[in-house]
Amino acid sequence: MSIKEEINDFITISKVNEHFIKNNSMYKKEKVDSLSFLINLKGSTSYKSYVDNFNGSSKENHTTLSLFNSFEGSIETPENYRKFLALVIRKEYLSKILPLNHSTYKVFDFFETKRSGTDISYHKTRFKTQILANEIFSNKYNGNLEKIYQESKVLELLYIEFENIFSQKDSKSNNIVKISKQDKEALYYARDILIKNIQNPPTIKELSQKVAINEFKLKYGFNKFFNQTPYNLSLEYRLYEAKNLLENSEFNINEISSKIGYKYVQSFSKAFVQKFGIRPKDIMKNRKYYY
Repeated sequence: MSIKEEINDFITISKVNEHFIKNNSMYKKEKVDSLSFLINLKGSTSYKSYVDNFNGSSKENHTTLSLFNSFEGSIETPENYRKFLALVIRKEYLSKILPLNHSTYKVFDFFETKRSGTDISYHKTRFKTQILANEIFSNKYNGNLEKIYQESKVLELLYIEFENIFSQKDSKSNNIVKISKQDKEALYYARDILIKNIQNPPTIKELSQKVAINEFKLKYGFNKFFNQTPYNLSLEYRLYEAKNLLENSEFNINEISSKIGYKYVQSFSKAFVQKFGIRPKDIMKNRKYYY
């Protein structure tokens, strides 16, 4: 039995549970920037790329983490009973959830290459991971409850694996991430773009493409040089511009909210109070003409 499902927009899960496989060889071809988990609960698996030297295998009760730009090759299992769980996590999701350190820098640096794949971890499956994998297999729910249950178990599994592989206690390791002169110029250019586009700021993906720097290094560089994320820097400039307009212009709150890119006035007012500790309308009362 083989089941493939979309957990959400960024995670795909495959559950394989089959008996007495004979000469099982599957050809596979796909192109996606992703991290793949292969959790072998029973049996073993090997894979071979047809376009480069990327080959690997995973034994029973072992977990393999691999990075892929693309894959074209064969996946084989010997003649026996097999049971495994495969998770594919897209790069866009990884950029949102992984911490900023040297281990994750290696992950995003890989996505800039043209290699088909590389293994980043191969280890005996952790006890808690085994439990969660089996719980995913034995899901008895249906409909929306099944989706909620399965997603919760997958996210818990990812947390356990990522916490062990990507968390780093030694903050000095962050210094290994190299920021070149060209990278630094790109970061300041990115900051200028955010400041000049406060009404409609670009996304992280759009910004990284505009300045030709990968998303991880963009976020890492903003923390290093500007002590904040690109989003927080954009928000800060937007709110300071709003404060200036509240004090010195004749625009009303609705107009100012729209000018700095807020769809809803309530959201703007809440962010403004959190930043300055005062309501927008209280600042407007100091104008010569207040309405």
